[in-house]
Amino acid sequence: MHYGGAPADIEGLLTVADAHELTVIWDACHAFGGHWRGEAIGAQRDMAMFSFHPVKNITTGEGGMLVTDDDALAARARRLRSFDMEYAPPGHETRPWLQVAEGVGFNYNMTELQAALGLAQLERLDAFRERRAAIVARYDAAFADIAGIRTPPQPADAAPMWHLYAIEVTDAFGCDRAAFVRAMHAEQIGVQVHYVPLHEHPVFAGVRGADALAGTEAVYAGLVSLPLHTTMTDADVASVIAAVERLAAYTQEASLPRP
Repeated sequence: MHYGGAPADIEGLLTVADAHELTVIWDACHAFGGHWRGEAIGAQRDMAMFSFHPVKNITTGEGGMLVTDDDALAARARRLRSFDMEYAPPGHETRPWLQVAEGVGFNYNMTELQAALGLAQLERLDAFRERRAAIVARYDAAFADIAGIRTPPQPADAAPMWHLYAIEVTDAFGCDRAAFVRAMHAEQIGVQVHYVPLHEHPVFAGVRGADALAGTEAVYAGLVSLPLHTTMTDADVASVIAAVERLAAYTQEASLPRP
């Protein structure tokens, strides 16, 4: 998954896939519009999925897109998208109405209205990327010297399409993640946590214990997403920064030893 819009370890994962003859399917839902080593994220083999949900980098209202340069995979995906239907089976020439379902497929067809919205959004993609990058730059600068806040790492060889600005609140900040979130909400700052780990969802309970996912647990304990979207004004960004700075000042003051 290209989390937050920054590319995953593409080269490393492709190396593993080559060693084991695996097909690679990228979750690129956060990364539409980003680049890695000069090419669009999603252009790396074998398949990539994008989301056009209303909160994503561009939207069609709902839905998404799958891309691949493998003709066989593309044909199979198109079939599954439309009920796994064969529209020209043997006998179609003499019975032109004949269409048959050859397996269990789905109804994942995009409407014309959604496609038109997506095309209009594409024309604004560069402006969206620039605005998101500008907000991230302001956040990075503002939080660089605040103890206990780890900002998102800047990926090498990449021009991300920042979808999330997920920080980690560590012990040095002076309060835990839950207190941070409550304080931000009290300041009318809409922070969120992306995401609750899969093994904490009931549907996956028991698949793997938390003791086997210590790294995941450690990151999740402090993870918080600050507001990041293209309609934020400079004043909105300043409000987020000011709220974090006020909380940091309060927690640092509270932690000082009293004479």
